[in-house]
Amino acid sequence: MHTAYRLRIPYTVHVAIGTDIIHQHPLADFSAIGWGSGQDFKIYTASVCDLEGGVFCNFGSSVIGPEVFLKALSIARNLGNPVRTFTTANFDLLPLADYRRPIGDDQTDYYYRPRKNIVNRPVSLGGKGFHICGDHRVTISNLHNQVLALLPEGWVPGKAREATPEKDPMQAELARSARRAAPCVGGPLGCPSLPGRHCRGACPSLSYPARVLYPWRHPVHRRQRWEHGRCPTHQRRTGQSL
Repeated sequence: MHTAYRLRIPYTVHVAIGTDIIHQHPLADFSAIGWGSGQDFKIYTASVCDLEGGVFCNFGSSVIGPEVFLKALSIARNLGNPVRTFTTANFDLLPLADYRRPIGDDQTDYYYRPRKNIVNRPVSLGGKGFHICGDHRVTISNLHNQVLALLPEGWVPGKAREATPEKDPMQAELARSARRAAPCVGGPLGCPSLPGRHCRGACPSLSYPARVLYPWRHPVHRRQRWEHGRCPTHQRRTGQSL
């Protein structure tokens, strides 16, 4: 996670409630788990919006990964992003014969989600999908070696991409928020105020990905009644005023 942050590579977690062993614990906070996955889905979708001409790989996920990707791709296209031509690859142990051939629902391979949601459906407008069958210890290592072989000699991974507030507006915004007062924690969208107003710009719910993906939510303050510069959502959820 630290390397992903340092190189400005989004690292997202998409939790299915009840699937992890820690969900058995009585102190498991499912509201926090669900909220976190919702925020990560926005960040994930922001990355998919820039997938044109790129590559998407799915490693071993047969349900959640393909479904999350297909929904994110639908949002990206519905928002007008030109995500049509790209490459997809599914890495798994399950062998598929002619995985590009149309099959009916009377065949078991029809219900294998990566075949539809990774290899075929996303690239129906352009690009190409692949299914790579084999042990991850072999296939991922081979992929890594082949990518490195195509890079220029002396290339240092991430040297020119390391995140600094001076280079990245998103990092600058997060750095400013960290120095401000405690953020509003009310509701799935938090405080609806604009950065720098009422909640002092510290609301994580209106961070960069949320404003890009859901711009209609950002000016919600126009439909709220502001009294004496106080945020009604913050008051209602926490019982405090700023």
